[in-house]
Amino acid sequence: MPFKNWQKKIGETLDLPEDLYREGPRITVIGFEVVMIEDFQQVIFFSEENVIVEVGAGHLELRGGNLVLAQMSLGEIEIKGEIHGLEFRKA
Repeated sequence: MPFKNWQKKIGETLDLPEDLYREGPRITVIGFEVVMIEDFQQVIFFSEENVIVEVGAGHLELRGGNLVLAQMSLGEIEIKGEIHGLEFRKA
């Protein structure tokens, strides 16, 4: 049994939250002003109105106003501003 299948089976058996054993980015939205993305690959485009981030098997696009890169570290990014919308695009 491949590791990912084993990990999923154990997580489901122990009734753990899915974000602990599922693959993919973790995206946290706080109000209409903050978006935090964990497990992203790279920032593809950044402006005050639009941010495109590569995540797993696709892209996440944020639309808004006065967007700023508040914090960035290896695999984590925090964007602040007026968040108007989020859109996921599978590659």
